[in-house]
Amino acid sequence: MNVTANPFFDLFNTTDLEFLSRFAHVINATSWTNLQPQNLHERAEVILSQPETILILVLSFLALLVNTLSICATTKIPHGLTTHSKLIISLALSDILITLSVFIHVLNKVFNSAKLPPMLNPNDRLTSSCMFALINGLNIMAHLISLLNLLAMAMDHYIAVFRPLYYTTILSRIKGNLMIASLWILAFLGGFCNFLTGISAYEDRARYLNFCEVIMYNDFHGEYLIMVVIVVCLVSISVIYLRIYCEVRIINNRLTYLQKDSFHNKKSLVTTLLIIGTFILCWLPTCVFQIAMVIQIHVNKDIVKQLFSTLLRANKYLYALLLMNSVCDPIIYAVRLRDVQMGYYRLLSPCFNCYAIKIKEEWESSYLGRQNTKIKLSIGDLEERDSGEDFRPVDELIIDNVNQDQDLEMITISSGTRFLHGEFEDEERVS
Repeated sequence: MNVTANPFFDLFNTTDLEFLSRFAHVINATSWTNLQPQNLHERAEVILSQPETILILVLSFLALLVNTLSICATTKIPHGLTTHSKLIISLALSDILITLSVFIHVLNKVFNSAKLPPMLNPNDRLTSSCMFALINGLNIMAHLISLLNLLAMAMDHYIAVFRPLYYTTILSRIKGNLMIASLWILAFLGGFCNFLTGISAYEDRARYLNFCEVIMYNDFHGEYLIMVVIVVCLVSISVIYLRIYCEVRIINNRLTYLQKDSFHNKKSLVTTLLIIGTFILCWLPTCVFQIAMVIQIHVNKDIVKQLFSTLLRANKYLYALLLMNSVCDPIIYAVRLRDVQMGYYRLLSPCFNCYAIKIKEEWESSYLGRQNTKIKLSIGDLEERDSGEDFRPVDELIIDNVNQDQDLEMITISSGTRFLHGEFEDEERVS
């Protein structure tokens, strides 16, 4: 689906019939179904023969597969779902919603041929235009909730690293559920706000446009909202994860003499860089392209008219790059997060005996670790060690049962970082 297609519809406000005819011809070749009378087989052949469409469908299928597996594995995480794991599920659901909107869009192009003004009368075009408007709103909603989920997960990581003592207070079970529900409500309102913007303008255009065409061709487009959210999320997520990266790197430099701690800190650094890198790589080109197209349409329409076919094709390839983020996110969390790995082990253990053995080993390691947990270092101990004084280990903490162990260890949900007398010790968490 073309996320940035709607800004081009501003050109319909022109009375240039020659350009309108040219626009229809371009649409035939690059975006929607052929506007000339075609049967179902011909439309399907035209649409599915386009390389960019095939690429988008393949990526959508992969995203649907990996995100479905991610949800199934996350629900298998031991000791129940936390706020962070619920955010992972919410992100996977939003990515699935994106893929479904793409599939529905392609099916709609095949079974419901596009009809553009001034072809037929407004009522004859109602089904075609309203289907496109609904699918476009669904796609906008899916991208908004995906962006908001990524931002919420970044905030969750930030709180877990910098405010671990207050994590359960700030993001309790109830607050976490309310936050996720609020994100979905906001995304729904943002995705279908187009229908509200066309109410006032419908009376003036009712003679030659139906209501769904009015909301498609007016001056407000939901894609503008996506662009704003992309910019906000790009800046916010980059700043948050860069702060986390710097913090973990500082800890890694101070704990280089502890090989295990250094290894886990480096793992957190790599995970952080992967999250930042994939988000910027997949979303930034689309954001820049959308902004450039909006500017060009209002500044120099002639260039847009000349390069219309090329621009639409470029937009499709950029959208395919954006879909890569839906594929990469669940893979990153599956490879880098220990809890999600345990969920995959539990999910696949009935099928593969090796996974059942892995679960048993992880459980034994977790059980033994919970019986005798040590807090190794404090800021004062680090300063004494740096000054050449003897290192004094902190007294061993004896934990009576698993529940007390989870409370006293203060293990953060997202990054496995544990608060140690003002210091953070990054370690893999098995729970």
